[in-house]
Amino acid sequence: MGKSLLLKITLSAIALIDMPLTMLGQQAEAEHSLLWLGTSIAEGCPYPQNSCAALGWKCYNKALGASGLCRNTGLVNSTRDGRDLMETYEEKEARYKDLIGQGVMTQAYYNEMLTFGYDHRVIPYLDGSIAKCDIVVIEHGFNDRKGALVDGMMKNNITELYEKFNLQNLNVDRDDSDFDRSNYVEAFCLLLKKIWQANPSAKIVVCSHLENMTGSDGYDDWNEWRGYYVCALQKMLAAHFGFPFLNLYDYDGFTMDLVPNSGNYLNELNKAHGTKYTRVLYYVKQAQADDSLITQFQYYCPDGIHPHSNPTGESERILTEIIATQLKEKVLPTISSVREVTLSHNEDATHSFYDLTGRKLEDERLSPSVYIKNGKKVLVK
Repeated sequence: MGKSLLLKITLSAIALIDMPLTMLGQQAEAEHSLLWLGTSIAEGCPYPQNSCAALGWKCYNKALGASGLCRNTGLVNSTRDGRDLMETYEEKEARYKDLIGQGVMTQAYYNEMLTFGYDHRVIPYLDGSIAKCDIVVIEHGFNDRKGALVDGMMKNNITELYEKFNLQNLNVDRDDSDFDRSNYVEAFCLLLKKIWQANPSAKIVVCSHLENMTGSDGYDDWNEWRGYYVCALQKMLAAHFGFPFLNLYDYDGFTMDLVPNSGNYLNELNKAHGTKYTRVLYYVKQAQADDSLITQFQYYCPDGIHPHSNPTGESERILTEIIATQLKEKVLPTISSVREVTLSHNEDATHSFYDLTGRKLEDERLSPSVYIKNGKKVLVK
């Protein structure tokens, strides 16, 4: 496939893509440190580091392939073993120490796996042990889409959580043992608690998955990718807590629409770069279409999942500039030490206020202190 193939990308995306990286960083008022949490999508593709560099920020990319927020308690001899973020060193040790030498659990992997929990990949980057990041981006969601394996059964898939969002327990001010970590929403809330305990002033940002079409109307999900529900639930969580939401799917052009005249694209790519990519079926409609065509998503992610599998670097560039722009426009203006507000007679003081543990204050009068409102720190006098 040559230059004659033009993919449909929104005008907004084109405007973002055409903006030079140097321009994005010129107006940053101060340097910030950002901790990025996610899956192999962000681990392998350096758009977190690149977008931060464009803004003059320091980036700690702690995304981890095959990881999720949910704690699986039934995984043994799987490449997912021990990679759940919301499981501690001690919990991993107790589960796997007697399995060393069996299946994938080599001694070397076991030693590395013990550090895959939030106590090693999150807390030290917030409490000053390694860094004192003032921004945390949570991109997890895709690997949690099918739920968690508990006692041999999958529970809490992301579609069910989205449809029953109003029934979820979003209170972060509770004992750690009260969080059901097989539930993505509750695992997310526990992560918030741990972040705020380590650094109460940390700015939390939610980043969407790359596409929101699989599982939506007209795109029956062939492989249960549930992209629509992943993005919808991420957006709902961000809105509930007042966090900035980095929307990738409306701008990156990584859609599930079929690309005309793309039948030979993967063959040409494989020949040019020595790769062995094959066509991926994402949904029923595609399986019934011309069996030689690929989706725009696979055009940008030839292995079917990862942007960094595109050897041209185009996918990395697109994501870098979209994220840098949204960080600049949605996050940078909200970052400040503490914004002072005066509430006349405490009027409307409880609307959308949270304490520094993330507990929503709905039925209480606010005493003078620092609170969170619309994702910002405010000082009530």
